[in-house]
Amino acid sequence: MMAMSEERPDERAAAGLKTVVLSAVLGLILLFSVGAIAGAGFALLDGEADTSPATVAILVAVALAAALLAAWGLLRLKPWAGADEPMSPKTRKARTLLFASGALGGVIGAVLALATISMDDPFALYSNSPLPSALVIPILAVWFLVVPVISLQWHRSADEHEKESYQFGALAAIYLYAFIAPAWWLAARAGLMPRADSMVIYLIVLGVWLVGWFWRRYR
Repeated sequence: MMAMSEERPDERAAAGLKTVVLSAVLGLILLFSVGAIAGAGFALLDGEADTSPATVAILVAVALAAALLAAWGLLRLKPWAGADEPMSPKTRKARTLLFASGALGGVIGAVLALATISMDDPFALYSNSPLPSALVIPILAVWFLVVPVISLQWHRSADEHEKESYQFGALAAIYLYAFIAPAWWLAARAGLMPRADSMVIYLIVLGVWLVGWFWRRYR
């Protein structure tokens, strides 16, 4: 007879989903906090800050506190450790590759954020403004040479439930893309919307993909 203290499968799934969501939120807080600290520091060094040094110092202190709290939360959650239940070597490898991919994306995002941070244009990272080729070429090399290898190894190591959840999210995302891309293109040509932005569409589709994937994985 199962002990009363043991968690049921649905409870373990809910706990796993909570860990994933909280880890993602804390990771974003950590990334943006570090970017804010670096951007404020560069602006002060270059003399481009429009606010007083005291105000900037307060903002940096708040961002630093947020970064430390986010890092502490991630260390408590330990999303890379997985569940306490037994895990096969292939499943453990797939989990490690998944977090490696997320960490690589975070590094790329942080590099781009540090390269585009400006006190006059805080949203430069999300614009279509020019970027230096010395920055873009290494990122493209990683994107085309390293990311496919990680993806291939993950597909070889993931279990059937993980793959099915991944495919569910991908199917939802491609259906969304099939509707949103031509609709935005037609609406823009009719003057109902601004010109379609491929990166905005990409982020929306990717977000739906991830939500569908993890919803199916932990429901």
